[in-house]
Amino acid sequence: MSTIHALPESACAESALAGLLNVFKRRMRHLILLAFIAPALSLAQIIPVGAGSYTTSLPAGATAPPSTVYKTSSGAALTHKFWTSKYWNPLGTAAHGGPVYMFPQPLSMQTTASGLKLGYFSGVNNNGTWFNQPFQGDLTLGVVGLNATTINVSAAYDWAVDFNWGPMTARVGRGFPFVYVLTNGQNPTITFSGQPTVFANNGNVLGVSIAGNSYGLFCPAGGGWNGIGSATLTCVLPSGRNYFSLALLPSASALSDYAQYAFSFPTDTRVSWRYTPETSSVITTFTIATRAMEGSQTGFLTALYPHQYATLNGSINTTYGYASPRGPLKVLRGASFSTTDIYHGVLPFLPPLQCFDKREPGVRRLRHHRHHRSSASRQRAEFRCTSGYRRKDHRATYVRLG
Repeated sequence: MSTIHALPESACAESALAGLLNVFKRRMRHLILLAFIAPALSLAQIIPVGAGSYTTSLPAGATAPPSTVYKTSSGAALTHKFWTSKYWNPLGTAAHGGPVYMFPQPLSMQTTASGLKLGYFSGVNNNGTWFNQPFQGDLTLGVVGLNATTINVSAAYDWAVDFNWGPMTARVGRGFPFVYVLTNGQNPTITFSGQPTVFANNGNVLGVSIAGNSYGLFCPAGGGWNGIGSATLTCVLPSGRNYFSLALLPSASALSDYAQYAFSFPTDTRVSWRYTPETSSVITTFTIATRAMEGSQTGFLTALYPHQYATLNGSINTTYGYASPRGPLKVLRGASFSTTDIYHGVLPFLPPLQCFDKREPGVRRLRHHRHHRSSASRQRAEFRCTSGYRRKDHRATYVRLG
């Protein structure tokens, strides 16, 4: 039998007094904190949203984002896109003067005063502790005489964006091997980082190689090229045509296939989700709306990441691919695709079921009957709580403690 010893009265009094002092100190700290916070909150406009709220005033000591946002598109600046940094600088350089690169992949790019500088590094650097795919500037896409002082985001979609130089607008997107260009009638120019090799000349369509990469250059039907043999090529637009496209080719032999889609311009990109509770599946649908600038082709080529083609509803229908830090990209032919993922549920903590024993401080033990299933690889235990509750749902798994 255990014996309980009583404390002397003086010790009890001292203990009680110390406890009261601790409570008083904690409450005073809270009051002092509120004294500083309350005036700031009273000056701010509190906007309720559902069960929460936000303030329109900058917290004390915080730094506001730049007041100038370089966009002419409607709506808020999107802060989770590959082009987000472009909203905060007029060209393609940061406040310290360094370049601001974007990696929509497979292409990498930078907006500059003379146009869109872009390229592709055909591998991934990996030393065992880190990996990256650096920027490689193969060429700059612009128009004759372009020297912009400001480049705006003029339209933004779910995974595509328009950069506007004034006389030229370029549309690029995540997974796009193409860049789609509209001009105000001025002729597009491609200025290479060195002397390119022209491996195909089909009138309005050129195949060129630079720094180990192959590109398709697509002038509208009836147009032609000036500057062959130099580092700058100019697409001479035919009357009434103000569009042009360029593609990073997976190989020189892909030129004729990619040429089929050169004038199928994307007009929108949309992603939507559907959850099916019965199968615990999430179906994600990616849709690219297109417009045939000439001819009747409205198909599309887009590169998918490993997590997309691993859960693709259907199969990859080309042999084309590119390198990326997220794993090999595979090219899909089609203006829409969908993936299916299984949602297993989220269990951030064990639920307070009736079978928890809360009588032991610091220890919560689960009263259960164990039912073992043995296999060559694992042994699982199911819990049957005293309340009769059992969890066998495949969408969530409860774990045994201890």
